[in-house]
Amino acid sequence: MTSQLQLWPAWWYGPDDAAEIFNSEEEIPEGWADHPSKVLGRFSEAEQVSADESVYKTFGDDKIIAELKLRNIEYGARWPRAKLEGLLLADDKTEAGK
Repeated sequence: MTSQLQLWPAWWYGPDDAAEIFNSEEEIPEGWADHPSKVLGRFSEAEQVSADESVYKTFGDDKIIAELKLRNIEYGARWPRAKLEGLLLADDKTEAGK
């Protein structure tokens, strides 16, 4: 017996913390994304970082948290990884400007 990946129905996320289940790609409204951290406008520009753009993409979650603590950067324990990476990148830019 072989199993197949079932893509639909799927959760999608929109503005104002909206979340809904859709049955196909055609049903998804413009501006919605497959992950809450990808919804435009949900986070500040510094926090809106895709994992592909981040120099921290190779860091494990524990290393990200350790780096935030080392720099005394406040963060929420349940914040998505993209937001945590965004905080580190914003701090990098601040340090580079000094």
